[in-house]
Formats: sequence, C-alpha cells, structure tokens
Amino acid sequence: MSEKILVKDLQKLDPGSELVCLYELEYVKGSFVYFMSGLDTDLSTVQMRDYSDNSQINTYIAIPAKMQGLEYKNDGAIARPTVTIANASNAFSNAIGTIDYDTFLGLKFIKRTTLKKYLHGESGATNPPTEFPRDIYVMDRIKAKTKSSLQLELVAPFDLEGVKIPARNVLPDRCPWQYQGASPHLPEYKRAQSGCTW
Repeated sequence: MSEKILVKDLQKLDPGSELVCLYELEYVKGSFVYFMSGLDTDLSTVQMRDYSDNSQINTYIAIPAKMQGLEYKNDGAIARPTVTIANASNAFSNAIGTIDYDTFLGLKFIKRTTLKKYLHGESGATNPPTEFPRDIYVMDRIKAKTKSSLQLELVAPFDLEGVKIPARNVLPDRCPWQYQGASPHLPEYKRAQSGCTW
C-alpha cells in the first residue's frame, strides 16, 4: 500500500519532496545504530517509524555515508555493494560505543528509502511508514579502514557462494546419503549404496 503512494508521488512532475536514504546498521545482535547522510546544512536528526514495530519511532543521526554498487537484476552474479561511513569526528564510533568493527561481520545492514515528507514529524507522516521496499544485506567483510572512514562490503542474505550445507559437498552424479534400497530388511544384492542419482 505504502509503495503505491510513493509510486504516485514519483510519477508527478514535482513529487513535493526530496528522496531520503536511511541506514540501519546492526552492530550487536539485535541492536542497531540509525543514521543518514544528512538532509539539511545543520545536519539535524530525522525520525522514521520502525518497519517491524510501527509504534516505535527511530531517530537517525547525521553521519556522512555513501552506498555504491547497488544493482537490481535477475541474472548473473549477485551484486556486492559497498558502504563507506565517515568517522572524521568520531561520530560513528561514539554512536556504536566501539571501534572494534570486526564484530559487524555477519550482521545486518538495511537501507530504507522514502520521501522527506513521509518522515515522522513532517506533514505527510504516516503509520505504517510509507517507503520503498527495504534493501537488506549482510556485512561480509571490511574492505578498508582508515582514521576517517570505514568501508564495508555487503552481500545479499541468500548469497551462498562458498557455503556448504550441511557441511557436505554436492556431487554431480550421486547423493552422499543412502536413500533407495538402504533398508536392512532387503537382501544384500538389492541394497544400494548412495543409490539416489541426481
């Protein structure tokens, strides 16, 4: 429903508001820091209703950030976008309370996109929140870390490159389990060892 409202707004010559990207970074399991690149020159905070619990209102602090490499396609390799977060005045490390960024790996990074007029406290604030579909990623590795910035590489939650489930190799012509004919009540010659062909 909320996406339809946004689509109608964006089809107008003047949607009446600017596009806003909000970021949610999970720094400890279940705990998020909420930030955005900054909308106004005074770098004030903005508020938006939580996606899961619409009664909760999250405050997004202004921390310069840039997300690159977002691709939406249905074939080829899955995109691995990067997000660069500035930490020049220690704003980011103060917000999360640590400089041990390795703890982020394997946790969520969420990008929310909406129009400024649909933020909480603006004229068109709605409940539930009006926004585009969220982009949810998992932080895979720290690509670069300097005194002034942190760059993270993100992966889709369903990107299974290099993952073995359940820690077994998939073979091209045989199943490693004994399915057909493995019953102990069958004669020996009828029992199949790894008899399931793929």
